[in-house]
Amino acid sequence: SPDLIVTQDTCRVCAVSLDQVQAATRDLLGANVEIVSLRPTALADVLDDVERVGAATGVADAATGLRSRLRHRLDALRDRIGDRKRPRVLALEWLSPPMVAGHWTPELIRLAGGEPVLGHDASPTSATTWQAIAAAEPDMFLVIPCGFPIAQTLRELPSILDIPEVAAMDAVRRITLVDGNAYFNRPGPRLVDSAEIAAVAFHPDLVADLPVPPQALLRYSDA
Repeated sequence: SPDLIVTQDTCRVCAVSLDQVQAATRDLLGANVEIVSLRPTALADVLDDVERVGAATGVADAATGLRSRLRHRLDALRDRIGDRKRPRVLALEWLSPPMVAGHWTPELIRLAGGEPVLGHDASPTSATTWQAIAAAEPDMFLVIPCGFPIAQTLRELPSILDIPEVAAMDAVRRITLVDGNAYFNRPGPRLVDSAEIAAVAFHPDLVADLPVPPQALLRYSDA
């Protein structure tokens, strides 16, 4: 008998639609249930949602404090990177077909000291071709397949690297794998961790002291 249901309506692939949630709630629980449906597309939306959930659960002050701490970490990371030379980063959220990460990920890449390639801010992840990726000439790949832990990405990646357009790219010598399911794909507080993980991938000499778990990322050359 919940008083509150929190759901998301950003991705129709991995979530029940808001209409279905509302219908099921009416049928099973009656009308006296609050539904908070989150639909973030940009990083600012995710931070706003922290406060929305905090207000809905009666801990508005704690949520405001959390948002402030998250924003401080992001600002500190951006300032720390400064004017360091930025690698051109192609963030893959799916492998076949190749899908370049959109939504909040391009902004995370910039905060971490990279320049996103082919990504679209605050827009859904979209499919492209390996020919278009090769033409964009990225310096490196950030491989963050939606729902994949690193072990599964390791199993899938070799077949992609055998594609002629991929094998010919210089970027294949600089591939970083991250558990997309735990970090980049989920619009919550861990997106700040995701930015810090990306910074370690892009500028390891500059941010070596960040408290990033060693298992959070893997350089494919080390696999």
